[in-house]
Amino acid sequence: MWSTTTYEWVEFTVATADRVRIHWFDSAGVEALESMACSTVANRARTCRAGRSRSRIATARAAGAAPGPWSVRACSAEGCTEVGLFNVP
Repeated sequence: MWSTTTYEWVEFTVATADRVRIHWFDSAGVEALESMACSTVANRARTCRAGRSRSRIATARAAGAAPGPWSVRACSAEGCTEVGLFNVP
């Protein structure tokens, strides 16, 4: 994970034939933002790179998402794996 002045970013590579989606959870463990599909690249590997704007995160907070450490998880038919954490005030 890395941050810019306007976005929180995550990037990772998985080697699975299953469909993988990126999910964004607030500190209470509730999915706070809509999930995103990973992009497909050669050799059945998938590079997942996604960013969420601070304004979208602020909108989720205004709608009740909990502050604190948010987690980003990669999920497939095999289950979910945490791929990043970032702090939301």
